[in-house]
Amino acid sequence: LSTLAIEALAYTLAGGNAQTLTACGAHNLGNTCYGNAILAALSHSPLVRAWLIDHQASAQRDARHSPHCPLCLLAHDVTYLTTTSRNAPLVSNVMLRRAQWAPQFDGDRQQDAHEALVVLLEKCNDVDEARIRQSLGDAQAHADQLCRWTPFWQLFGVAEHHTIACRSCGAVSMWEQRASVLAVEVHDARFTHVAGLIASPRGDEQLTAEHDRCATCSATSCRSLAVKIA
Repeated sequence: LSTLAIEALAYTLAGGNAQTLTACGAHNLGNTCYGNAILAALSHSPLVRAWLIDHQASAQRDARHSPHCPLCLLAHDVTYLTTTSRNAPLVSNVMLRRAQWAPQFDGDRQQDAHEALVVLLEKCNDVDEARIRQSLGDAQAHADQLCRWTPFWQLFGVAEHHTIACRSCGAVSMWEQRASVLAVEVHDARFTHVAGLIASPRGDEQLTAEHDRCATCSATSCRSLAVKIA
């Protein structure tokens, strides 16, 4: 994390070696097994636990901070699952208050665990981004920089380097963007590493007619897109 982001969030991510000390489970509150699966997965990620530990410590020092923010709810649940000495399953705050962070998951209907995971982590990231904006101001903490600074993007993001080359005149245009790796489509079984899986569907995308005209030579249907993962 950048120095400014560390100061704004008061995070160190130094607790990444924290061990899971229990085999605790969670109560099913009525078709909430999808949420329990999310909590079990996240609680076994050392860097996610470090993120949540830092957030808890920072939130406790801020009297204005809501204890019901998504990060606080998640931190409570993961802390219980990994450290409790009680012989009792978790009653999940994340699931009890799911209408707060994702109204579409309220009620007793079964939900898709992956969809809920993406929404929950994005809501957690919103909390960190808001704190950075509050500390640094919107002008300094603009969106492309926020995509580099928060723990969410450090843990679940990659930098994509895009290159479009014209086969007619050789002109090349390049740009970089951040992308989440919470969902990876497997288009080619030849790839055995995550970077290849992420780059494959993006690199194979067809250029639309709007983007397939070379600005240098005006040729059409002659440009190819390549994507590399940093």
